[in-house]
Amino acid sequence: MCKGEKVNSTLKSSGKNWYKEIWGLDIKNQSWVENTVDEVAFIIKTLKLNGKEKILDMACGFGRHSLEFARRGYEVVGVDITKDYVDDAIKSADHEKLKEESAS
Repeated sequence: MCKGEKVNSTLKSSGKNWYKEIWGLDIKNQSWVENTVDEVAFIIKTLKLNGKEKILDMACGFGRHSLEFARRGYEVVGVDITKDYVDDAIKSADHEKLKEESAS
C-alpha cells in the first residue's frame, strides 16, 4: 500500500465527516471565502475567458469557485474526493437554480 492509499484508507475509516475532525471548523464561514468573487474575476481576466469556456474545477470542495463561475454563466464540472463536499455543492447549485455537474 502506497502512502497516499494509506492516508485515504485512514481518513475513510475515521468516519463520514473526517474533515470536520481534522479541521474542526465550518469552512464556509472562513474569511478567505469572502474573496471568491474577486478570485474568479481575476481568473477570468488573467485567462481572458469570454464566457463560452467549460470549467473543470478539480478539488472543488463545497464549490465556492464552481458556483461563482456558474453564476456568471459558465458551464462547470466540479470534482472532489470528499463526497460530502460534492453533495453540498450540488445542494447549493440546486438552491440557486444553477447548472453544475459534480463528481466524487
